[in-house]
Amino acid sequence: MDDYMKSCYGYCSQKFSDTQHSLDEAVNKFNSNDYSGAASSLVNISSFPDDCETKFLDAALSAPLLMKLHLCRHN
Repeated sequence: MDDYMKSCYGYCSQKFSDTQHSLDEAVNKFNSNDYSGAASSLVNISSFPDDCETKFLDAALSAPLLMKLHLCRHN
């Protein structure tokens, strides 16, 4: 892997993990009737500023991690 790909892979993998954690947290709060807490978790996800993260969010529920990494590398 070249340095760019290593950097992109590490960055996007971490952000995917963070996003998944926030989604799980939002679902758990929603299921516990903590609607404002769930909204806060979703706001955390939507506030990610980077294009890589935006691409992750667009595909978060429909594409495997390798596809996300492909999008990260090629866009």
